Amino acid sequence: MKSTLSLVALLALVCQVLAVDVKNKYIIRLKDTTDQPSFTAKLKRAVENENARESNTIEHKVVHEYDLGGGKFKGYAGQFSPEFVARLVKNGEVASVRPDGVVKAYGVQNSPPSWGLPRISEVYLDVSKPYYYPDSAGAGVNAYVIDTGILTTHSDFEGRAIWGYTACQGCANTDDNGHGSHCAGTIGSKTYGVAKKTTLIAVKVLNGKGEGSDADVIAGIQWATKDAKARGKPAVASMSLGGDKSQDLNDAVEAAIADGLTFSVAAGNESQDACNTSPASAPNVISVAASDKTDYLADFSNYGTCTDIIAPGVNIKSTWNNGGTNTISGTSMACPHVSGVVALILADNPTFTPAQILAKLKELASVGKIKGSLNSTPNLLLNNGANAQPPTTSTTKSTTTVTKTTTSTVTKTTTTAKPTPTKTTTTPTPTPTQPSCPWWDPWCDEY
Repeated sequence: MKSTLSLVALLALVCQVLAVDVKNKYIIRLKDTTDQPSFTAKLKRAVENENARESNTIEHKVVHEYDLGGGKFKGYAGQFSPEFVARLVKNGEVASVRPDGVVKAYGVQNSPPSWGLPRISEVYLDVSKPYYYPDSAGAGVNAYVIDTGILTTHSDFEGRAIWGYTACQGCANTDDNGHGSHCAGTIGSKTYGVAKKTTLIAVKVLNGKGEGSDADVIAGIQWATKDAKARGKPAVASMSLGGDKSQDLNDAVEAAIADGLTFSVAAGNESQDACNTSPASAPNVISVAASDKTDYLADFSNYGTCTDIIAPGVNIKSTWNNGGTNTISGTSMACPHVSGVVALILADNPTFTPAQILAKLKELASVGKIKGSLNSTPNLLLNNGANAQPPTTSTTKSTTTVTKTTTSTVTKTTTTAKPTPTKTTTTPTPTPTQPSCPWWDPWCDEY
């Protein structure tokens, strides 16, 4: 026990050292009435002037510019000094300025074989059966995997995985973690995927440690939303990540949903109320809790009224960034099961809105199957509509066999949830108005 505790302490220390640096990073939101092009010009000029000051000790820069939901979410993310932020807070065109926050991938390492696919095509608990799914298999649907990236060359993706966008600064255009490739595999790989013909698009917002910032996630959301519109195909966004509750992140997702993109998100692994986290607490996302092989809510899974549905999330086998496979646990693994079923729904109903998709998921779900304490989590287990008694021969269903466990005894996971990083959400306090306008402040006369 002593060595175990020492290892845990060491891992906690390593996680602290590797944490994403969000010091002096902020998200600026503009008021609905603000003319963004005009404000952008003034902001860029102010940043240039600030960096030219001899007394300046911080490199001021705008990293992302946002415009989502037809003006519902517009603003910027960047690095600024507290003094510069205090002036922004006083600006009449600015709605809010909040510190950036940290998000992380929701994965928990484990090693037994997978079972999730047959569970979501059966009403009753029997994971020894095959996986049944519609012939469409998600063809013609794009799935945006907003994560650590995807190993697009993995043979199990059959050439259907493509690189889309890298939001995080200094990140390579590849999956240097494995988490994103695993999630993509559950959505749409040949062997481990729910929707085996869908197109997978990598949107990298997390680094090789599986960590990122709210600002980069919002940038990834914006890119996916605009790319989905440009491609003109039905689409789903899958986000197996999260952190402390963030109004900015929630608002960005809501603006993207208003633009027509459906979001399936992980509820979180802290065994707490999902309403305390983002993006799971956003009102119109599909927030996914995790179940185990015995139809109990996973020990690590977040729960509560902010969740919408439950899906397999313990010991899920899928593709990995080394070209092989890995078996891991987490609400990160539950989320892509739902994303895959959304792709199946969209393949047959390409004009469905996000609200219609959520209604369809609830209609198809297996009701009352999860046992034990749910803490106000809806007792709705994901189902793709194939149901328990598929016909012996059929022209509308295809089958594939997934790996099955060879052990007779099933035990529930006792994985300890990763700690959620702490984030300050207090709006900076304005500094007193300066008596005269300095040359480097283009907004001074507007205060």
